[in-house]
Amino acid sequence: QDKKGVDIAQKALKNNINNPDLSLRLAKAYKRLEENKLAVSVIDSLLKIYPKSKDYLEFKKSIK
Repeated sequence: QDKKGVDIAQKALKNNINNPDLSLRLAKAYKRLEENKLAVSVIDSLLKIYPKSKDYLEFKKSIK
């Protein structure tokens, strides 16, 4: 189910659907799939836009 969610989120982002919640969900799905490098990449892109977001900062800390 996480893989399917990743596919849907990637398609939405490719279609320029710019939604930070969607990106966060994508990062979380990558983490559950143990794709930590991809999760970090997505969360870093969010942190560039929202550097003070506690949710994003906490999520990044949770990635091992």
